[in-house]
Amino acid sequence: CEGQDATGKVSVDIVNNSVQAIVNPVVNYSINGQNVQKDTFMGTIDAGDTATLFLDKINSQLSSGNNIIKIFVNSNDNYRNNDASNTIHIAKFNTIGTLPYFQNFEQNNGSFVADGDNNSWVWGLPMKRNIKGSVSGKKAWVTDLTDKYNSYENSYVAFGCIDMIEPFGTPMISFQH
Repeated sequence: CEGQDATGKVSVDIVNNSVQAIVNPVVNYSINGQNVQKDTFMGTIDAGDTATLFLDKINSQLSSGNNIIKIFVNSNDNYRNNDASNTIHIAKFNTIGTLPYFQNFEQNNGSFVADGDNNSWVWGLPMKRNIKGSVSGKKAWVTDLTDKYNSYENSYVAFGCIDMIEPFGTPMISFQH
C-alpha cells in the first residue's frame, strides 16, 4: 500500500539449466509497457543451481492499481534455452487513512482492482436482467455489465489497505450486495 513500508519484494529466481556456470546474468524488465530496465545478478551461478535477484527499484515505480511486469533473463551464455521470460501482475493500493470510510462507486471505481483467471469483473452501470443499479446509486462492481460471469472464472475484486492506527473502538467492515 502507498504510504506503508513495502513488505513484498519482487524477486527473480535465475535457474542455470546449462552444463556450465553463468556469470553476471542480466534481468531485463518493463512495467506497464514502459521503457525496458535492467538489473544484473553480480556473481556466478553454477550449472544446475538457482540464484535469486531482488528487483529493489520496482516497488517505487508501480502505479496505483494493476501493474504488468514483463521479465526476460539473459544468461550471457551461448545456450538460448537457458534464457527465460515471464509476465507477472502486481497490484498497488492506496492506503485508506480517514475513518469512517464509505464508498458507493458513483464517482469512481474506488481504486479497487479486479484480477484472476478468466476475469469478468468491471466497474460501471450494470444493465443485467437481475441487476439494474446498486444499493446507493447506479454504479457498481459486477461480473460483466450486461451478461453473466465467465465460465471457469476464478477472479476477485480487491481494495486498499485500511489504516486502523487511530483508536476508533471495534473495527467493522460492512458490504451491501
